[in-house]
Amino acid sequence: MVKFSEMKYQRPDLDALKQEMGQLVEQLKAADSYQTAREVFLRKEELGRHIQTMSTLANIRPRRVLRRGSEVLERSRTGAGGVQPGLEPGHAQLSLPR
Repeated sequence: MVKFSEMKYQRPDLDALKQEMGQLVEQLKAADSYQTAREVFLRKEELGRHIQTMSTLANIRPRRVLRRGSEVLERSRTGAGGVQPGLEPGHAQLSLPR
């Protein structure tokens, strides 16, 4: 397991994430078996975990780093908040019905 202090924040590429989510939606629609649909769904879950981790890092780290005078993560944090809402249409299409 990676220590929190060793986790590296990388600002998500919103356009690339939207494109990948769109591809996953199309792959799910075209899935001809449970196995294929499951693989697509699990990839979507993996992508979602990565997005959530980067969002969490962007929200936690500025408090620690800004005390030392860095504004880089603060600028990233303000941009990271828009990542998940921008992906909602694709996310909703890949979610299991309740």
